[in-house]
Amino acid sequence: MGNETTNDDRDLFIQLVDLAFEPIFVWHFKRGIVKWNKGCERLYGYGQVESVGRVSHELLKTRFPVPLKEIETELLQNKMWFGELYHTAKDAREIIVESRMELFQIDGDAAIIEANRDITGRKKVEKKLRESEDALRTANKRKDQFIAVLAHELRNPLAPIRTGLDVLKREEQISTPSSRAVIDIMDRQLSLLVRLVDDLLEISRITQGKLEFRKQPIELLDILGAALEACQDRIGNKNLSLTTNFSVPTLPVLADPTRLTQALANILDNAVNYTPRNGAVRVSAFSENGYAMVAISDNGAGIPRTALADIFDVFVQVAPPGEANTGLGIGLALVREIIEAHGGTVTADSAGPNQGSTFTISIPLAQTTTSPAITEPSAQSSLSSSKRVLIIDDNRDAADSLAMLLNSLGASVCVAYDGRAGLAAAEQTYPDIALIDLGMPGLNGFETARLFRESQKGRTIFIAALTGWGQEGDRAKTAAAGFDAHLTKPVSVEALKALLARSTQALPCC
Repeated sequence: MGNETTNDDRDLFIQLVDLAFEPIFVWHFKRGIVKWNKGCERLYGYGQVESVGRVSHELLKTRFPVPLKEIETELLQNKMWFGELYHTAKDAREIIVESRMELFQIDGDAAIIEANRDITGRKKVEKKLRESEDALRTANKRKDQFIAVLAHELRNPLAPIRTGLDVLKREEQISTPSSRAVIDIMDRQLSLLVRLVDDLLEISRITQGKLEFRKQPIELLDILGAALEACQDRIGNKNLSLTTNFSVPTLPVLADPTRLTQALANILDNAVNYTPRNGAVRVSAFSENGYAMVAISDNGAGIPRTALADIFDVFVQVAPPGEANTGLGIGLALVREIIEAHGGTVTADSAGPNQGSTFTISIPLAQTTTSPAITEPSAQSSLSSSKRVLIIDDNRDAADSLAMLLNSLGASVCVAYDGRAGLAAAEQTYPDIALIDLGMPGLNGFETARLFRESQKGRTIFIAALTGWGQEGDRAKTAAAGFDAHLTKPVSVEALKALLARSTQALPCC
């Protein structure tokens, strides 16, 4: 608006205000409202007679985002103001408006034209969206907590089953071939169950984007070899033909070896799952345009072309014709997360059902070919001097079965079923290693470890947490509490051997 209006301009202006659908009114600092259009009558319910001469913020019971004096000052300085206001209509409805005020001159006096747009509906929707987002965040948090608790509760009974089976597997004499076959079946199925429990936690990590990576220079061919070795039993059980073709002698990459092994093993498992008995799996490794490439192909069930775009999404499963889905449907989603976190890509291709499939992984080649030397001490060297191990766990089956397994590995084992008993046993046995369950009643694992560390003898003991809690946050807590290691139940023979070897290296000299 200009600073001054003529009579003709004023008449035209008044006509335009009347014609406008949006609520527009004119108010004067001294005389209140001087013009109230039809849009205002529709929105607020007050007629022209009821409004003219009234102070607008008193009539509409206006709630301002800032003090009215500040708005008036800004109007006088900048000639305009823009913001949201809360008004009350004649029928007591609260109305939220997007308001624009502009200062102009009328008959030599300063006046304000105020144009308001009703945004009450939009603000209600925005509020509901915020509430929905808050509710979703709360639900996701509770889901993650439930999954973590469920995994912990499942791992506790799995632990004695795992260690009991490991004890049986180490027995030289098994009564009959059928007994050995049954043990092997139980071992495979238990491994599958443990993997499903681990997958529960991976779901939480994927949805939160909290997968942890510890990258280092490694040789991809070594990682691929480890993944192939992990699948050998299942390949043999289905009598599959496995062909490998490594066209280069080395494929150095910067990667997390554990996560990369997991990704490759997931794809290999997928190939084995969906390839019929006596089928074929082919694994190729090569380099291309600065990338390390791995292609895993099979002649199995294949993938419908329409499903290829979604195959890497969480919970998506494509079962072979006539067969049920297996697993939780996160394996390939996890593969994508891992590979993309390494700056690579993973793709799937298939000609269709019963035409087999090919999964191709690409990861940038590293600039250096130096890989860290990995020294794995033998079981003999790790147990050359019989270790004294104290197990403290209120789950008697878990503690007793673990004691049997450690005894079979050559350790001297003492068992206590609560924290106080464990502290007393340590005074008598002078253990080299203490394996402490965290969730014991009374004196929990954290308090027990603290009391160990406060004693003169306990300062030299290698203390490992023994728990069903296995997420990164749980490991950080035990490390901060002074534990030397964190073992997630159920503990494998290999993990125990590695712990015994590690404790040998970590024990201080007296």
